[in-house]
Order: sequence, then C-alpha cells, then structure tokens
Amino acid sequence: MNKNSGPWKWSLTIFASREPVSLLIATIHNVLLSVNNNTVVDVLINGNTRLASDLVCQLDGSLGEDRRLRVWVIEFGDKANAWNSYFHRIWDGQSIAFFMDGYVGLRSGSIELLGSALERESQSVGGCGVPSGSNSSDKLAEKMLAEGGFHGNFCAIKGSVIETIKRRGIRIPLGMYRTDSLVGAWLAFGLDPSTNNWDIGRLLVVSEVTWDTPVKKWWRYSDIKSAISRKVRQSRGDLENTAVRYFLGKQKMLPEALPSDVWRLVSSWVAACPEEWNKIKKLRLLSRYSFDSMSKFKGLDGAKELPRRLWPRESDRG
Repeated sequence: MNKNSGPWKWSLTIFASREPVSLLIATIHNVLLSVNNNTVVDVLINGNTRLASDLVCQLDGSLGEDRRLRVWVIEFGDKANAWNSYFHRIWDGQSIAFFMDGYVGLRSGSIELLGSALERESQSVGGCGVPSGSNSSDKLAEKMLAEGGFHGNFCAIKGSVIETIKRRGIRIPLGMYRTDSLVGAWLAFGLDPSTNNWDIGRLLVVSEVTWDTPVKKWWRYSDIKSAISRKVRQSRGDLENTAVRYFLGKQKMLPEALPSDVWRLVSSWVAACPEEWNKIKKLRLLSRYSFDSMSKFKGLDGAKELPRRLWPRESDRG
C-alpha cells in the first residue's frame, strides 16, 4: 500500500461536470458534515472550467476553511478520463476510496455504513449502496440486492485494488459512457479474467446505504432534452457493455489490454463478431447511430490532460 496517505484514512471523490454551482456546494457541505476527520474530500470537475472557477470563488467562506477539502479541474471533459486521473494522479494511499456524482444527496450515515461494511468483509474488493426515491430506483434497488451490482452514483473501492490498478497501468477506455459498469466488471473478475471466474460476490451491496437524486419533470424542456440525450447515451452504453463482455468474459483479456478509447473498443468487437452486430442493428434502432457517434473518440489522447488542483491554493497550504 502507498504510504503517502498522510492523515487521511479514507478518501471521497465527487465527480462533477454539469451541476449548478449551488447544487454542488450543497453536495459538498452535506459530505463534509457526514465524513470524519480521517477522510479527504476531492471534488473533481471535468470539462467545465467555469463551474470550477465559480466553485472556488465561493470557497472563501467557512466551507473553504475545511482542510479536508480539495478541488481539482480537468479541462478535458470525459468521465473515463476523470476516473483514470483519480486512480493514477490523485489517489495517494487511502485504504478505502469512495466515489459519488455531484448531484447525489446521500442519506445520513451512508459513508460510514459502506466503509465499515467493507472493512469487515476481507473478501470484498468494493461495494455500493442502492438508489431510492422513485418507482424505477426502488425496482433497481430490489434487483441489485437480489443479483448484486455496482452503482456509480455512490460506490467504493479498496485501496489495495487501486494500488494494483496503478501498478499495472489499468485505464478505462476514453470516451466510455458506462464507466462504472466497466469498473464493476474489473472488480467482479478480481482484475484478472484470465485466472478468475466472474464473481459478483466480490462486491458488497448494502441496503442501508442509499441516496436521492433531483426529481425530473416530464414537462420541463431541459429535462425532456436530457432524457432524449440519455436514451442515445444508453444505447451507446449497451454496445460498450456488449464489447466488454466479449473481451473480458469470452476472450479473458486483462483490463490493461483493452483498447485505449471507446471507438477502438466497440469497433474491435464489431470486427470480431459481425453476425452479432448485424442482429443488434436490426433489433435496436439507435445502435447504428450510437456506433457511428463513437468515431469522434477515435485516437483520443485525453489521458495527457492532468488534473490541476485549484483548492487549497499553494499559498493556502499550511
């Protein structure tokens, strides 16, 4: 284990990109009230320098005096790159790393509950809670508790796993939409499909750990537009998951051997499995469009976009 974790036993990363600054401030405030003094909170903003600067401008009050808080910005807007940046550039030895989205409202006690459960279960490599607050989230929670899973809204990975990810140079292909699904697959295979069978039991799902997300209004234009975009992204995500199942599940490929971007990942699967691809094209109307849209990520070199720390400022460090 990396010995440079300083005073921090745990870490919690808030991924943010499109949230209003007021919502992000509320999320940060809620988290800082929920974590103990042994947990560092990293806010990682990708692709939105305006949000990053607006956030820092509001940190000159009491919230900014909390020494557990760090704010980072990556100009390249890609969730996969944000995960990779945390694994390889920011994590510095904490025994458990939590991850959450900036719009998530964690229920009281969720962080401590999940962390304590992971510490008790030596065979578990990561875990998550379950969503709540709507009929669809309740159905998903019921399925996860019955079948297992890994939910990116709020999840955690043990530091020993991140240490292995760093050492082996494992990275999420840039441009991926279903980033947490891929991370969950890595964990279920124990980071090595060549020697380990898929075992979702490596991941804890804790029923008492839960959260709320903002309610969508069907009549609000921004929510209608968001829902349409989400349909396209989900179609792309389905293709990503199919490619991942092929390379990790059937080909037993090591995670570090996956293609470097989502276009190469999915197009390599299409070339290897043309009959399955033709069936999917006929059954799913958006699949062809989703596949073509991935071409913009071809040869993506966003991994060179390193996180830049905005808070605390160098002059503020004690």
